[in-house]
Amino acid sequence: MKQLFILLLSLPTLLNGQNLNISPATPKAGDMVRLEIDLSKSKLRSASEIEMVVLEYTNGKAATIEAATMRMGDKLVGIFTLSPDAKSAVAGLREGEENWDNNAGEGYFVMVHDAAGKPQPEGMVAAAILYRDFGGFMNLNRTPSVAFGLMNQAFAAQPDLKRKYFAPYVSNLMAVKKGEDGKKEALALLAEFESDSKATEEELASTARFYERNGDPDHAKALKDKIRTLFPKGNLVKQEKRRAIQNEPDLAKA
Repeated sequence: MKQLFILLLSLPTLLNGQNLNISPATPKAGDMVRLEIDLSKSKLRSASEIEMVVLEYTNGKAATIEAATMRMGDKLVGIFTLSPDAKSAVAGLREGEENWDNNAGEGYFVMVHDAAGKPQPEGMVAAAILYRDFGGFMNLNRTPSVAFGLMNQAFAAQPDLKRKYFAPYVSNLMAVKKGEDGKKEALALLAEFESDSKATEEELASTARFYERNGDPDHAKALKDKIRTLFPKGNLVKQEKRRAIQNEPDLAKA
């Protein structure tokens, strides 16, 4: 409870400088959301045509959702509906294809709340993923330390999230703590999954990909062999079978 209170206190700081009004003030997944952005302070204030682009994180994926946009004097209003399973959303204003008002590269974020009106720690992780992994879509700054900070705040409030989102966490860890220190910390975390009898296929596969990217193909190969043994009907085996069929000159043999 104390950790959740700290998370609640940190949210106003995270939202400072967004220069927007959100209605409802504590949006929940599935809600219709109204964003109002003050164009008098926007680089697009003189633009004749502006659209609001919204990127949402739901079910482990990022996707754009449609927003109805209207201009009211110096205000730009966007209205959209969050998906029932939405964890977070980020908006940006765009003129043409490349001219963005993206809150100075930090994005206009919508924090998703629970039924009691409290921000969800998982939403913080989702916001970090939108910012860091998909922020290029809106020309966001994608600063590793910003995403890493959001994740650590979320994990402090709900520790089990660290396991669920360990792959993006390790990626940000390596970006923030460069060199051997970061690699050593990442390897220690990944070693926990390798030795855990309850590790999922996706957790082991993400670990194998890490080893491949960091110049340890033998370790990656051994881990993939383990995946094939533990999950004979899993995604890795299915993908390899599909690849074998596609590469077979005589499909009748496959």
